[in-house]
Amino acid sequence: MLGYHCYRWMGRVQKGQVFYGWWIVTVSFGVVLVSTGIRFAFGPSLIPMTDDLGFSRTTLSTIAALSMVVYGTGMVFAGYTVSHTFGTEYCRRSFSKLTGLGYHPYGVNQDPRLPVTPQ
Repeated sequence: MLGYHCYRWMGRVQKGQVFYGWWIVTVSFGVVLVSTGIRFAFGPSLIPMTDDLGFSRTTLSTIAALSMVVYGTGMVFAGYTVSHTFGTEYCRRSFSKLTGLGYHPYGVNQDPRLPVTPQ
């Protein structure tokens, strides 16, 4: 795409090949597109979730809003730690482990209902 004069860390890009940076851009675009779509798919599922869980729309909307606020402020923290403190590789490994620990309770839960289901 960028032509014959693009350089890779292993050498020149052959004529007719796509520069590897464009593959990174394409995959990153796909990941952001899917994650944004998942985060904003909350609206159409709000009424069925209120019926199933027994919460009011206000309660579920507040939970979603707080989730987005925590997500937004967390990205500021994550960006700072990646760029100024620890580096990319350390943060990728650490945040992946923290994500796995966050999902651990769902794997050990013996109750078939959601953990937040009101009684």
